[in-house]
Amino acid sequence: MVFHEPERSNERPFVDHVIATGGFASRVLELDGYRPLADLEALLEDCDGPTHAPNLACMRRAVGAAKESGIGVLLDGHGGDEVVSHGYGLLGELAARGSWLSLWREARAAADNYGRSSLVLTRRVAARQNRVDAQILARLLAPLDRTTSRTDGDPAHLLSRDLIDRSGFKERLRSFAKPEAAVGEQQQHHAVLTSALQPYAFEVHAAFYRSMGVEARYPFWDRRLVEFCLGLPAHEKLSGGWSRLVLRRAMAGIVPAPVLARRDKLDFTVHLARGLAVHHRDRIHALFADDPGNRLADYCDLGAARSAFAAICADPDAAPGRQVQMVWRAIALGTWLAMLRAAATQSQSRPAISGVAA
Repeated sequence: MVFHEPERSNERPFVDHVIATGGFASRVLELDGYRPLADLEALLEDCDGPTHAPNLACMRRAVGAAKESGIGVLLDGHGGDEVVSHGYGLLGELAARGSWLSLWREARAAADNYGRSSLVLTRRVAARQNRVDAQILARLLAPLDRTTSRTDGDPAHLLSRDLIDRSGFKERLRSFAKPEAAVGEQQQHHAVLTSALQPYAFEVHAAFYRSMGVEARYPFWDRRLVEFCLGLPAHEKLSGGWSRLVLRRAMAGIVPAPVLARRDKLDFTVHLARGLAVHHRDRIHALFADDPGNRLADYCDLGAARSAFAAICADPDAAPGRQVQMVWRAIALGTWLAMLRAAATQSQSRPAISGVAA
């Protein structure tokens, strides 16, 4: 399943490297120009409600093609990041020991992976330590840490103020510990593996694959592999900026070298943003409209949603992933609520049969 545009998302060369190793009957699906909302109602019906997994919209194409080819079982790479771990907890361990030179070297290499500032990364790691020298370093670097995960005008969330007040959302959010706040790589890794997001993801996957008539298996989630990776020291997962190091070493001679040497990975955000902006503007504008009967307004700040979508449409290729995810979730919820309303209306309009209400 490949996209040719934009060029940074073209994984075809890496696919070809793998196919060239032999033993494959390959079928490559080219998905440029795909419409992410084309089968949204069916996807939500399959998952029994709104889902936080927009990538399933294009996965339907791949899994459907597998089913057509007579394939009954697919290996799914879900969980690779979580089970193997990038190993960034090593940075906290170095800071806790006061190994500032080593921290600087690792932070510089790790920051390069994502285009971040190594000084900002060092500052944020140091700020989580109780050591006096760590707090001094964090204060010295604080003026450099002016970047945030949001661009100017990008809202923190799209939740309606009424929902936040009624649900006690802020208090509930504070009760959840962030994995990166844990001390050390093993503790952070364990927090990720045991978070509520993991069973939720499996529930969504199970419903999705069941609806497609294909069985999924998850090699990364073999219990023995999970325990092995969790027990590894941090430097076996991250070293010199090479994250998931143990996986790269294990696959040497099996996976082609150009694939093992990758520091990036495909991000479907740009294709989701392009699809929403190019193919579904009218539909999304209708979902976010200030109509009196729009139930989405009970959950979502529609004005903020419209602004966020307008920013995506202005430049889909540069839209932040967080912003695109927020808009997707509002779309999924709005569509689901509309489906429920349509079903209720249809049920009420059915005539009674033999004196029994339909």
